[in-house]
Parts: sequence; structure tokens; C-alpha cells
Amino acid sequence: MQLETPHNPGWERLPKYSPITAQRLESAFSHLTRARKAQGPLLQIETQGILDDLRDIRFHNSVAPQCLRVWYLRGQAYLLQRRYGMAERSFANSLKYLSADEDHLIHARLRYHCGLAIHEQQRFPAAIAELKSALRELNAHQSETHEDVIDLRFEILRRLAGETFLLNSLEESLAFLRQSEEIAESATGIEAATSWEWQGIVAWMFALVYQTSHAPKTAYERAKHAVECYRNAGLLSSLPRAELFAAVCGMDWAARQLYDRVIPDVLTDVATLISDARLRLVTLRTADSDFGHSVASDKEGDALGNLAYLRYQRLAGQGSHEQRLAELYALIEHVKLIGDQALIGQAYLTCGDELAHGGQSKQACENYDKAIKHLRKVAPLLIARAERGIANGGHIPSDMV
Repeated sequence: MQLETPHNPGWERLPKYSPITAQRLESAFSHLTRARKAQGPLLQIETQGILDDLRDIRFHNSVAPQCLRVWYLRGQAYLLQRRYGMAERSFANSLKYLSADEDHLIHARLRYHCGLAIHEQQRFPAAIAELKSALRELNAHQSETHEDVIDLRFEILRRLAGETFLLNSLEESLAFLRQSEEIAESATGIEAATSWEWQGIVAWMFALVYQTSHAPKTAYERAKHAVECYRNAGLLSSLPRAELFAAVCGMDWAARQLYDRVIPDVLTDVATLISDARLRLVTLRTADSDFGHSVASDKEGDALGNLAYLRYQRLAGQGSHEQRLAELYALIEHVKLIGDQALIGQAYLTCGDELAHGGQSKQACENYDKAIKHLRKVAPLLIARAERGIANGGHIPSDMV
């Protein structure tokens, strides 16, 4: 029986079956369907509708399958409302109503969602334990080829790759990514666009791991493959970020070559990636506007594009140091207004590298220090570069140390 089935005629023969609970479950599932497509105030209305429908449910007068779904729906509502502690407790309560011979797929889904709620609380070891439990339950499920099973297996594996990456367990992360990649490339019964999207997700994550483990050439190759996959999947809205990330990986590789006194041949491709990404961001907004959609500028994407371009100019020897520095100071003030801590940290890091390039070592270290303060809680793995810049006294840009 599917987890998101509000009613089963067979339940009516069980003691304590509740027609009232059945009606409320029907309504709550309808709210959940609409909530998954909603944003802003509508999302709040639909998720609150779920909680209102399920308020004051009498569990002692409802059968176990109904109670399980009541807690599951509450968990989904709290997840969408970003009340992650409440979501975790709700999914944990739903697990209490599983019988020993209950469908392993339902068990796996509940533990998967519980893992998501734990992840959002940044309790990464606990999230890994929950996701591994979900994977064990899924492995015990009889059907290995059903589309729902394939989809869930991919999601669990790629999230395990992400959780272990966050804990800097890179070899374990790579092992989960290889399993995810095998599913993305060879799974039967899924659409070609979905396969390309999954391959793009995995390639991007591979690039992150290799970037962190100081293998810039491999990271760049994986990131470029992610761009190709998103393009094949038709995910045009995701392409700019993928192109900018590939450009960053390419610049990491170029910086390593420059440090080794090798002329980097990758910068031509990097320039194209940055140009395509910046143009695509404008094109997507224009297309939405032409169709009469309300367009919110991708301020973070635009800022990332500008940061990438200014770093590219430094590595390629284009423009003047003074002009790049002036633009970076203005960009730092701009991203402060956006309020994204990771973005602010990256802006200070890029500015520190430009100052080090211009021989202003003291100011470079000051910017590296500011970068660390902004990155510590939101992107700890980006701190290593800034720390290398400080350790070097700000005499050489952090991407070339």
C-alpha cells in the first residue's frame, strides 16, 4: 500500500476504523498536493490546512494505518514550513505505527523524510544514520526495478553522498556517488530527461568532492559534464549556476597551472562559460517578462557571475588591478544587502586574492579573515583557501598557494 494513499477499503474491517479520520486524511492529502506547487502565502495557507484538518485526531479511535498517515502528513507540513524539529518528531511518531511485516518501501520513505528533517537541523551524523537505515529497508524491498523504488534509492544515495561530504569523509562520499551514478546512467523505466538530470546532479557533486580534495583538473572535467547533462535535460534555468560552477573549477585549475609557471589553456573555455552564464541569466528574465510572469532578479546568480568574471580577469591579466578592486569593493557592499552569508564570504575571499595580487598583503589578510567569519557557519569547506592565504601572509592569492 502506498504511503500517500489516504484510504484503503480493507481498513474498514479493522477494529477502531474511523470514518472521520478518513475524511480528514482525504482533505489533508489534497492540501499537500497543492502545497507542493505553492509558494509564499499560498504555501502557508495549504500547509496550515493540513495541520487544521488533522487537529484533535483521536488516535485511540483510529486504526494504525490511519495514525501513521496522520503523523506523516504533519511531518510533510512541518517540512514545508521549515519547522524541522517538529517534522522530525512527526516522522518518528509515524514509524511507531509500522507493523513488523509492513511494506519496507513505506519504512524506507519515512526514514528518508526523517533524515531530511535531521539534516536541516545540521545534525549530519544523525542524518547519515537515518538515511542508512532507509537504504537498508529499501534493500529489503522485493521490487528493485519499480520507478518509485529507483527514484527513492537515487535520492537516498545522493543525499548520503552529500552528508558524508559535509563531514569531510570524502572517500565515503565518492563511494555513494559512484552508486548514484550507476543508477542515473543505467536505470530502466525512467525518462531520458530525468536520467540526464540525475547525471548532472551527480557530476556536480563529484566536482565538489574533487575540488575539496585538491584535484582541480578532475573537478573541472566533472563540472563541465554537469553543464552538458543539464543542457541535455533541458533544465535551462539551472544552466547558469552550473556554468558558473564549472568556470570556478576551471579557474582553480588555471591558478594551479599559473603557480607551476604553466600557461593555462583552460581560461578560454572559462571565459565562454562565464559569458554564457551571465547572458543566460538576462535571457531567462527577459523570457519570463515577455510571457507576463512576475520576474524576481536572480541577485545571487548575478553576483556570482560578477565575482567569477573579476577573478577571471585577474588570472587572465585583463583590466587594471585598481579597476577590479573598485568593482569588488562595490560588489561587497551589494552582496551585504542581499544578505547571503556564503556569497558575502566569497566576495571577501575574491577581494583578498585581488589585494594579494596587487601586493597589499595586510589588507589581503584582513579580507581573508572577514571571509572566514562569514563562511564558518554556512560553508566551512570554503574556509581552507582563506586560511591558506592568511598562512602565506597575504603575499600570494589564496587560489595560487
